Amino acid sequence: MKTQTPVLVLTGASGFIGRELLENLKSDFRIFAIARRSQHESHAPVHPNIAWIRADITDQHSLAKAFREITTAGGAEYLIHLAAFYEFAGEEFEEYRLTNVIGTENVINHARQLNLKLFVFASSVAACSFPPKNGTVDESSPPDGEHIYAWTKNQGEKIVAEAARQIPAVIVRFGAVYSDWCEYPPLFMFLNTWLGKSWRSRILAGKGISAIPYIHIRDVMVFFRRLLTTYQNIKPAEILIASTEGSTTHFDLFALATRYFFGKEHKPIMVPRIFAALGLYLIFFLGKLVKRLPFERPWMHKYIDLKLNVGNEKTRSLLQWNPNPRYFILNRLPFLLERLKSEPYAWQMRNMVAMRRVVARPDFTIYSILAK
Repeated sequence: MKTQTPVLVLTGASGFIGRELLENLKSDFRIFAIARRSQHESHAPVHPNIAWIRADITDQHSLAKAFREITTAGGAEYLIHLAAFYEFAGEEFEEYRLTNVIGTENVINHARQLNLKLFVFASSVAACSFPPKNGTVDESSPPDGEHIYAWTKNQGEKIVAEAARQIPAVIVRFGAVYSDWCEYPPLFMFLNTWLGKSWRSRILAGKGISAIPYIHIRDVMVFFRRLLTTYQNIKPAEILIASTEGSTTHFDLFALATRYFFGKEHKPIMVPRIFAALGLYLIFFLGKLVKRLPFERPWMHKYIDLKLNVGNEKTRSLLQWNPNPRYFILNRLPFLLERLKSEPYAWQMRNMVAMRRVVARPDFTIYSILAK
């Protein structure tokens, strides 16, 4: 007897992780992919098992229509909620609240009608405050970061934890997700600066020990597959961490990147924290004058020389999952740099797309009017 193909709903299907999940799961799941962008525009895979639905999770009309289509088609067993807003300007855009809080609430409310086996909410270790020196962020750490993104993920996690009384739901906090093309904006900007000819190419802020945890997109795919097959062993509202353990410093990345790219490790110029902070303000002010704002923003000075060390032993034990050492950032960085050397235009294009955050989408508005 032929086994019925399981059905999965994926929000944020046009994003970096969303597109990779579609590619990875398309042969084993029927997928309802929800996104504001069209399938063509987002370069998402096309497959008989993928049904693309254009909807905005902040818009009740389009979202209700999307879930009616899913229900009419027989419903779904799993829902992975990736749709979220983030950027690096440090400003409190209303889109944060609309997408990350109201949007999550909307998706949860519509998901109640599906009788799901599992609801997965994508959060981030960046939602947590940096731990004390030699401390770690783990599954028990609160999402108590001070910035607007952390606050909205805090609210989103609360919404999901409350809903978990009725819907089997888990919360997944991701490390910094990157690929062999980079596609993680801060890392892209670091490499562009360190490997370029700018006067800033050898400058590292503070002692160079600012550090965050990374995880390769391929490890993320394995993580999701393990989660979708072992979820029965996980309690509702459980918090999981998809990341490598510990963290990687700017100094280590700089040393390896310059050694591999130039054939000789460059000696960095360490700029004391106070002067680095003044430099961020100066660069930002000059950017405003010429109406070309830099990626670096004044708010970033708060995190100079802080380490976001991660411990996720509980997650690895629950899922019987471990990130593959060959995909650890320091082991994989030469592959990224080889891509940069051999295909520089494709490298720049893919990373510029990853950095772009479009809030207003007139094309979606026109599409919604035509659909109505």
